Amino acid sequence: MSDNVTPIRPQGSLRKRVVQITLAVCLAVLILAVVVVAVKNHLTDFGAVRRYFTYRNAMSSESFGTYHYDAHNGSRFQAYDEGLAVGTVGGLELLDDYGVKALEVRATMSTPSVQTNGEKILCYDVGGRELILAHETQGKLLELDTKAPILDANLSSGGAFCYISSEGSYKAVIPVYNSHQEQVYAWYSATVYFTQCAVSPDADTLAAVSIGEEEAAFQSVLQFFDTKSEEPAATVQLGDQLVYELSFLSGSVVCVWGENGLFFYRTDGKELGSYEPEGQIVTADFHGNGYVAAWLESNLAGAQETVCTFDTNGSVIATLEPDGKLLDLSVRGKYVSILSSTGLLIADERLHRYADTEQTGAATRVRQRTDGSAILLTSTDGSLYLP
Repeated sequence: MSDNVTPIRPQGSLRKRVVQITLAVCLAVLILAVVVVAVKNHLTDFGAVRRYFTYRNAMSSESFGTYHYDAHNGSRFQAYDEGLAVGTVGGLELLDDYGVKALEVRATMSTPSVQTNGEKILCYDVGGRELILAHETQGKLLELDTKAPILDANLSSGGAFCYISSEGSYKAVIPVYNSHQEQVYAWYSATVYFTQCAVSPDADTLAAVSIGEEEAAFQSVLQFFDTKSEEPAATVQLGDQLVYELSFLSGSVVCVWGENGLFFYRTDGKELGSYEPEGQIVTADFHGNGYVAAWLESNLAGAQETVCTFDTNGSVIATLEPDGKLLDLSVRGKYVSILSSTGLLIADERLHRYADTEQTGAATRVRQRTDGSAILLTSTDGSLYLP
């Protein structure tokens, strides 16, 4: 047989090659179009591009970006991707970006608390029995009557959630639900009380803080549970401090905010680092992409308030002393909103300026969103700020 033979490419292989080339060309055209739009409109990052395509048609509506709600000191607010969630004594309300009530779930709540991961919203009554899980477009996903008071609850970035209640003779029961609203685990404690809980994004790990006494001294203990096992995976002694909040920064790192500072642990119990300020932490927000932001205030007379960001080892990333009196702090993704008496500053995790405005009206609170926009809140209404 002669070696001078030209192989014939199968017809199916040729068609596949044509499809691949066509898709590559379409993708290149799309990328070029996005770049042209970004340059033409002076858009500096992906968040700006995303906001341009999301809001460019909505801006013409007079009702866009305004939210009205009943004034009540007990109401709590969280921004989700397409609107504002309001937890009230009457239940949960979702207001879309046109101010329309997209969802209302009626429930009696004395002390509502609201959390969101951007798409899902968890609302529960602290000390009560009502718990509601909703989605920004799918509406109500789950409503529970826990039969006993809820002490704490946590919604993870992946959509899993947990809460602390009690049942029968148990001092604490901590159920864990995955992102499909299926209960996958429950820890029953007959001997100690639990006060704080958090669940990993994939619902594989539960972290919880219990309180007790040791040699007549108050003690807080952090425990990790593998939701596929019946025994605790690791235990950490936190000492004689009250724990305010507990949150997963990733699937394997937890941050504890206690009265002594911030403490960072791996889920195997290893301490990664800590930050113990000379003054106090007024508030801390754990919704950054692998970092924590905190509002600090020293104990000295006439002390300057500061905002700090921390990595998962407890090391300070950046520190900022805002002009004016600090009013609120909110974090979502890569954006940090700092509201003060002189205006609103939106920064990145290194606290480099991203956008700012002095036009905050009577706003005393701010809620950051993942696309860089933020909602400024007064006692009766909110307004959307687009950088």
